[in-house]
Amino acid sequence: MFTNPHKPFAIHYSRLANLLLALLVVIVFLVLSRAALPATKPQPKPITLAEAVALALRHNRTIESAYISRVLEKFDLEVVRDEFRPDLILSASTAWTRQQGNEALNTQVGAGLSLKVPTGGQLALDFTQTIIEPWEIPEEGFSSDVVLSFKQPLLRGGGVDVNMASQRLAERQEQANILNLKQTFINIITQVVHAYRRFLLVQRGVEINRLSLIRSKELLEVNKALIAAGRMAQVEIIQAEADLANQELSFHENENALDKARLSLLKLLDIDKHTVIAPVDKIVVKPVTLNLETLQQQALSNRPDYLQVLLARENAQTRLLLAENDQLWELDIVTRYNITGTSDAWMEAQERAGHLGEGDYSVGFALRIPIGDIQRQRGVVAARVKLRHAGIDVHELKENLEIEMLDAVRDISIKWEQVKLAQRARGLSKRQLDIELEKLKVNRSTNFRIVTFQNSLIRAKIDYLNALTDLDVLLGATLERWGVNIEYSFFPE
Repeated sequence: MFTNPHKPFAIHYSRLANLLLALLVVIVFLVLSRAALPATKPQPKPITLAEAVALALRHNRTIESAYISRVLEKFDLEVVRDEFRPDLILSASTAWTRQQGNEALNTQVGAGLSLKVPTGGQLALDFTQTIIEPWEIPEEGFSSDVVLSFKQPLLRGGGVDVNMASQRLAERQEQANILNLKQTFINIITQVVHAYRRFLLVQRGVEINRLSLIRSKELLEVNKALIAAGRMAQVEIIQAEADLANQELSFHENENALDKARLSLLKLLDIDKHTVIAPVDKIVVKPVTLNLETLQQQALSNRPDYLQVLLARENAQTRLLLAENDQLWELDIVTRYNITGTSDAWMEAQERAGHLGEGDYSVGFALRIPIGDIQRQRGVVAARVKLRHAGIDVHELKENLEIEMLDAVRDISIKWEQVKLAQRARGLSKRQLDIELEKLKVNRSTNFRIVTFQNSLIRAKIDYLNALTDLDVLLGATLERWGVNIEYSFFPE
């Protein structure tokens, strides 16, 4: 009898295929079953207001961009500070020359040291070494030159005030840059605080609306039972059904507003938009004592925008000084001392150049008088106009600041009164809530008033806290309030 030698292998392959097919069916079933299950929402991450502020300061791109700009700003300041530091220049050259039929190779090396002094004077020391190698004569010539010169303006461009003006302008610009960075921090912190409290307010509103929706459903069931018992007319259930529909609509609207508030906060924090967070701060308010005169003085000392207009006025005064100096004649005193040593031997040339008493010197004056140049006169007129504008800006901002401070104090006082009224209403709301619930059971009231009682106090507290936050902005005290210390010389990589 003939036996197929491949049959055991065929049977084994068939069993393996059936096993794989069954495994595939199980996998597909598990995947479909998992997909059919309702998606579970991720647990929200609790976040406090202080944590939100800290996250914004670490991740916010506006702050990062401001720090990047500080790299160039600090370098610009160093460039100006370098004005009165010595400069060293090294030089070297070589040339093939032909003069009157004589050809030679001239090589020259040198060094120059210059220094500007605060009076406007320019001190220079130059050393030059020259080697001449004739083409036809096997002899070299050496020359050493040392030149010391000093030039001091006596009128235009002279004086410590004029020559230190550029550094003073640069220092004030650095102060303005720091104030800009401070204002950036204040703006971001204030935006985060308002966004967080808005998120908290909407979240509390959603929770209140959820409880109110439950009450409306309970009311509807009570009314249905009363109708079934013959104790209520059929038409009277319309009020409960309308109330339930309104509460469902309000609940969905508040859920949408909650997600918008969450995304607005996440945008300021610059973190993943899919992050689910939940504000957990308690809404705590307490009265504050405000002295208008003290607050105004504090604002004048701390407000970045006011300090910037003061700097702008000082800059305008400095630029007027420069424009008036630019009107003067150019009268300079010029001195020069020159020592030259030449020889066929290099060492001898150096020795001759080292004899200080054998040098040449000169002392003189240089005068230059511009006539008919009205462009300089225009510079003075423009500087005076800008100075007057700067003075007006300071006066106007100071008056506006005083008005804003008066309005802020009044607003805080009013909002605190609203909080007290809301607290008084909230003190009665427990009993009122019980009364309302009893009325609901007999259909003598709607659910709307209960929601209103619970929302009013929360909103009043949030408004009061926001008013205090805005007052910190007016005072320039936001950073101190949140304990933020800015690294002004920090450079991001």
